[in-house]
Amino acid sequence: ERAIALASLGALRDDMHRQPMRLAAERAWPDHPYGRSTLGTEETVRGFTAAALRDWHARKLLRANAAIAVVGDVDPQRTADAIAARFDGVQVTERPSIERPQWPTQMAANVEPRDRKQTAISMFFEGPARDNPRRFEAEMLGGVASGLGGRFFEELRDRQSLAYTVIARPYIRAAGGTFAAYIATSADKEETARAGLLAEFAKLRERVVEPQELERARRYAIGAWQIRQASGAAVMVDLADAFLWGALEELARYPRDLQRVTPEQMRTLAAHWFDPERRIEGVVRGRA
Repeated sequence: ERAIALASLGALRDDMHRQPMRLAAERAWPDHPYGRSTLGTEETVRGFTAAALRDWHARKLLRANAAIAVVGDVDPQRTADAIAARFDGVQVTERPSIERPQWPTQMAANVEPRDRKQTAISMFFEGPARDNPRRFEAEMLGGVASGLGGRFFEELRDRQSLAYTVIARPYIRAAGGTFAAYIATSADKEETARAGLLAEFAKLRERVVEPQELERARRYAIGAWQIRQASGAAVMVDLADAFLWGALEELARYPRDLQRVTPEQMRTLAAHWFDPERRIEGVVRGRA
């Protein structure tokens, strides 16, 4: 298991998408769990012992704020009884409090040089947390900006030929969120690609999106949500997540929450969050 974990860490370092995202997270939240990789570090993985893992399991899993979700053609009571018998050793505890992280007050970057011809940039802005209703506006901004028909893709990849890949979307977490953009470009175009990203964020701050752009993003999001309902695994994950955060009613309300978003609300959110002077960058920098 240790060898597998170390191999996963090596694969992460070589991943031109995940590694710049990790670098940006470490810089945005240096003293918070959100800034740490769930894979750990080589140092921590090499230091694990069997006794330490047994102790962690007893403290964190046998005493946990846990939920078990089941989705399928089953009898609810019989299934609940069967699961309860199997997990009767688990003690339910209160959900641990998660301190809201403080976003940096000025622009900062975490850069890692590589002997490659490609450069990858992750650009983070502060974003709404899970309990903030404005997260739906952030989701619609992600739909307008990203995807094959999105602004960022069309402008930076199709028109300017700056990017192999470009993505922009919110990442919503319990205590704090981020709106992240990612672009992979040739090493000699790094500054041009960065300027292109900033220009697209400036447009979102300064002008309302066109109604047809919003409607296209809304239709796509609702359609993707409807498709998810056909997957038992996806419904199970959504149920467990909503139950743990005390928001089961939001599952059925999701399309209505998106329908309420307006272009002006999106512009206001962009003006509030997308401050270029407080952006965080994670860069895997190739050789021009």
